[in-house]
Amino acid sequence: MVLVFEKGIMGLGKMSELYRRIKVKLKQFNEWQKHHPLFKYAAALVLMLVFTFSFGENNIYQSLKKSARLIHLDNEIERLDEQYKHDSLRLVEVENDKDGVEHKARLRFMMKAPDEQVYIISDSDELVEQPAVNQKQE
Repeated sequence: MVLVFEKGIMGLGKMSELYRRIKVKLKQFNEWQKHHPLFKYAAALVLMLVFTFSFGENNIYQSLKKSARLIHLDNEIERLDEQYKHDSLRLVEVENDKDGVEHKARLRFMMKAPDEQVYIISDSDELVEQPAVNQKQE
C-alpha cells in the first residue's frame, strides 16, 4: 500500500513511524494529564471563552461598540431634554406675552409700527442707511 502526498510518495514504513510518534506523544500527554487533572477543564473553559467573545454577533468588539453608542445616545437624550425644557419655557413665554414677541420681532427684522419712529445708533463713523419698512415710497 502506497499513499501519495503533496511532497511525494510515502510508504508504509514512514506511515508506521508517524503513527508510532503520534502514539508516543499521546501517551506522554496522558501521563502529564494524570498529574494535572484540572487541565481539561481549564482548556475547555479557555476554548469556550475564546469562542464566546471572539466569534458571533455579540463578540467583544461589537459589545464595546454598542456600549459606546449607548453612552453617546444617553448624552444626546440629556442634551435634547434640556433643549426641550428651554423651548417649552420659551413657548409659554411667547403664548403669554404677545406684545413682547411683537416688539422683539420688530427689533430683529428692523420693522416699525405705523405710529412709531425708529432711530438707529451706531458706534462707527460711517453713515448706515437702512430702508424703513412700512413707509410710503414717494
